Amino acid sequence: MGPPQPDYLNGCAMIETSLIPLDLLNVLHSIEAEFGRVRQEVWGARTLDLDLLLYDDLIIDLPTLQVPHPRMLYRAFVLVPLSEIAPNTIEPKSRQSITTLCNQLEHSDINLFV
Repeated sequence: MGPPQPDYLNGCAMIETSLIPLDLLNVLHSIEAEFGRVRQEVWGARTLDLDLLLYDDLIIDLPTLQVPHPRMLYRAFVLVPLSEIAPNTIEPKSRQSITTLCNQLEHSDINLFV
């Protein structure tokens, strides 16, 4: 996706929070900024990129936040690690499991780092 960039490490985490989705997104952006992330190039290489992929089974469509993440279904580098921690989670728009969505994409070039 986007311009050529070096190899990178991508991961997913499941958290429990009392924050509403927009507040959680603001916290994620604050963490990125603390680690020196500067938003310059769309889809370019980044020092840190924290995305809000899913939030329970909510569907959110706001100018500043879309949940489920609008491009996660097309990104093996997202679905492979997500399927490791949440294989049976249902993506609310497609109503398919994360494992099913992952298996629909070519992902032979994705290497798990454990």
